[in-house]
Formats: sequence, structure tokens, C-alpha cells
Amino acid sequence: MDLRQLEKEIKEFGNETDACIVFDFGIINPLENLDFSFSLGMEEMTDIKLNRRYPNKNYCTITKKYGRKLSKVGYPYIMKLEETIDEVMLLAIRVGEKGTDNYLEMIFPLEVHLSKEKPILYIRFLIDEEFSLRIFSSRYSKDNKIESIELTNRPNKYAYKNILATPTKSGEHTLIFSNVLGVTESV
Repeated sequence: MDLRQLEKEIKEFGNETDACIVFDFGIINPLENLDFSFSLGMEEMTDIKLNRRYPNKNYCTITKKYGRKLSKVGYPYIMKLEETIDEVMLLAIRVGEKGTDNYLEMIFPLEVHLSKEKPILYIRFLIDEEFSLRIFSSRYSKDNKIESIELTNRPNKYAYKNILATPTKSGEHTLIFSNVLGVTESV
């Protein structure tokens, strides 16, 4: 994540005192009619653009639209910061084919603790063609530096220490994960 670019976007489209959750979603999928979206709580994000900005045209990202401009950091979700933000939300990611019953929805609990000293939470999802998940969630270290926690659902494919718990299946197309993402305090 480019912190300078994020600060520039917050100044241009938000307020310097705001907090921000930066979502960086990417999927490798050859579908031309890809349905790739997300919601936070009950709020469906509609100001998004599916972007194929890399030479590999099968790699698609979600980008926030500011009118005609596009974000360069993914999808920054800007929140008003009074003193602190302590919330638990549900993050739902939907991947599939538009106009068909061929989709998968993944739901993750998201715990957010933001303050003036720690105003940024960064979450990156990478989904490959085999639906292997790689999730990078940020947290602040004891010396207030942003560090990353990596999670995967395929321990044999990626050498990460943190493995996603087996999700609970809810209905035909929905997986509910118990791993809590987004805690910004060091453990």
C-alpha cells in the first residue's frame, strides 16, 4: 500500500482527520462477465469499478470511483473519526458470473479499532483461479509501524503460518469464516 497516495486521496476526497479502511481486492479469473463485489455490514458498495490494470488481463481488482476519477490504492472506506472507532462489522465478498446462479459469497467478521494515532486499517484479498485465498491484514506494532499478518486457506500452497479456519457453509453459495480480520492493535 502506498501511504503517500492514500494520504493524498484522503486530503482530496475526505478530511485529514478521518480514519480509513483500505480494501485491496484482487482475483485471477478469465471470465468476461465477472461479478466481483463486496459489502460492509448492510452497506453494498456501489461506487466501484472492476479494473484490469495489469498486463495479465485475467487479474481483476476492485477500485473506488470518485465521480470520474479512480482510486490508486484500491477501495478506501473513509470513516469520520471523533475520538476512536471500535466496531465489529461483517465483510461479505461475492465472486461469480453475472446473471447466473454460479457464485460464491464469503463472509468474514471485521474488527476495527482506529484512533487519531492509528487511523489506517489495510486489508488485501487475493483469490487465484483455484479459489485459493491469501489475505493480508494490517496491524500496528508496538512502535506504531504498520505490519502485515498473512492468512491462507491452502497451507500446502503458500508458506504462511496463519491458516484460515474451515468455513461454515450457509446455504448453497455462502461460506462464513470465523477468522476475525482487521484488529489494528498488536497481539
